[in-house]
Amino acid sequence: MDNHDLDLDKDGIVSPEELEVAKERWETKRKIVWICLAGIFIFGALIAGLGFTGIAEAKLKIVSEVITTIIFGFMTIIASYFGFSTWMQRK
Repeated sequence: MDNHDLDLDKDGIVSPEELEVAKERWETKRKIVWICLAGIFIFGALIAGLGFTGIAEAKLKIVSEVITTIIFGFMTIIASYFGFSTWMQRK
């Protein structure tokens, strides 16, 4: 990250408060990624577990399609995080 990206008030000096804000932003993004990763495992286990409960096949198909969409959304968030963090390091 360039210093001008961290300089939020555009005074030419990156203060410790501005560095702390940047750090908090990345920590929040990391937390979101960990939550998405946990969600992938939870919903994956839910799909696997529903197969053993005896739910009708039609209902299982509907539920699994919804959960698959949710997992795809989680994976998109994780991929975006890694893509943007790599892109920011190259700048």
